[in-house]
Amino acid sequence: MHIYNLCTKYTKTWRFAWYFFISIFMIFLGCEPENRPATPGKVVREILPGQETISFWQGGQELDRVILWDRPEPRWYEILEMSNQGWQDTRYIQCLLVGINDYVDAPLDYCREDVILVEQYLKRYFHQYQQPCRIQKLLDSQATQEQVKAMLLEQVKNSSQFSTTLFVFSGHGTEQGLRLYDGEIHADELRYYFANTQSSRVLWLLDSCDSGAVAARDAVVLARKSKSAAQPSKTLFPTASSYAWMHVFVGRGKFLLLSARANQEAQDGVFIRALVAHLEAAEGDILFPALVRSINEGIRHYNRRCRPENILTMTPWLQVIQGDIQLLVVPSPKG
Repeated sequence: MHIYNLCTKYTKTWRFAWYFFISIFMIFLGCEPENRPATPGKVVREILPGQETISFWQGGQELDRVILWDRPEPRWYEILEMSNQGWQDTRYIQCLLVGINDYVDAPLDYCREDVILVEQYLKRYFHQYQQPCRIQKLLDSQATQEQVKAMLLEQVKNSSQFSTTLFVFSGHGTEQGLRLYDGEIHADELRYYFANTQSSRVLWLLDSCDSGAVAARDAVVLARKSKSAAQPSKTLFPTASSYAWMHVFVGRGKFLLLSARANQEAQDGVFIRALVAHLEAAEGDILFPALVRSINEGIRHYNRRCRPENILTMTPWLQVIQGDIQLLVVPSPKG
């Protein structure tokens, strides 16, 4: 028995040393998220004869530039980003959409419709304006552990080829992660995919109970001095703008948009619908912290007016891992 305990002790010590070495090695390679201060970005507009230039500055450097030409379509704008080789055309958006209604034990009502709303939003405000979106969608029985993990890993492997990477999930959550159609994907594994995605902008939107359990352990506070041009709304589902707008992701960073805190319920059919509604209603540039505050204000306003049994107990929140991501709202010649 003494020899067994001694062997067990040394085995645990060796295992700890090995994990410690691997962790330090991955951080050295840049494979783990760094706890860096978030640098707020700044949008600068300059109007010249025949054109308008919208520049995004972050950390004292111009990172993104949108040039609007005073001429008709099809080429009335140019979207550029700074790279190691200088200015180049902004690359594509890749997006994985997962929505599950048909859980065997506890079916939901709106999750499949949620991701379809996001797909329609991307097509209307990005793809329509020649900002290509590579959209992969898994609904209900398609959203197996094997398929979701394979596509998240594919996003990681391809992320350097895309300027923006999006992952949207609507379904059940647990205190340990997200429930898929045939099982669970653990929060630690999700954090691995998120941390290793190397696009300029990484934005995950998770709408489930306990979605806060997926939040990264290291986060930063985005000290914001400027205010969003978009006006806050007390309406949870504001009406879409009647004008035509093009949306443009700018900045460098990693954001988690979560529908609820850990150990908190999130009523389905609320967060993603409210988020898309606020995006489509915007007639000014969008700052994500202000966007989430506006949704929470809409929830509070709804709760003050609804019946007690219909109160929304969720608290959507934004976790900034690093940097800053903003959404430019640009008027289209379509009017």
